[in-house]
Amino acid sequence: MNMFTMLKGLTAVAPKNDVRYYLNGVYITPTRLIATDGYMMVVVEQETADVVEPVIVCKTDLANKLKMFNKKSELEITFVAGEPYLNEMKLNTVDGRYPDVDRVINRYESETKTVEPIGFDLVLMTQMCKAIDTIADNKIKGASFTFYNANAACKVEKNAVTGYLMPCRL
Repeated sequence: MNMFTMLKGLTAVAPKNDVRYYLNGVYITPTRLIATDGYMMVVVEQETADVVEPVIVCKTDLANKLKMFNKKSELEITFVAGEPYLNEMKLNTVDGRYPDVDRVINRYESETKTVEPIGFDLVLMTQMCKAIDTIADNKIKGASFTFYNANAACKVEKNAVTGYLMPCRL
């Protein structure tokens, strides 16, 4: 996967000025890059070298730095003394505790079955699907949707990119 498109897609999911300030960024762990606005979440399975402690990178700072690059640019996220850098440019971080994403990811994995009608916000679904499509960056336009129950997130998968969209009341 192309790092530029991956980061561009993740910044599209992260909110800009949410009162839950810890959501206003991209969460980087040793094995994943994650963005959520509390209603939808995109998870990219990606090894990130030198990450000792997970960190939340400020969405606004990351988006501004990405403007200096394009899809053909060679981008790399590195860590020096626990601080994240994008091609030698220090990235601002957000203090806070990121939500327990594994709770959403693992909660319904073993419960695949036929479910009752589920409502989804079409604007959020479109935004999440565009973000996943941007990150996955390939010619195949299809994705896999898994529905667990009317109160669980819908899982959307394309290549190594996974999104979760919370249902809404109809």
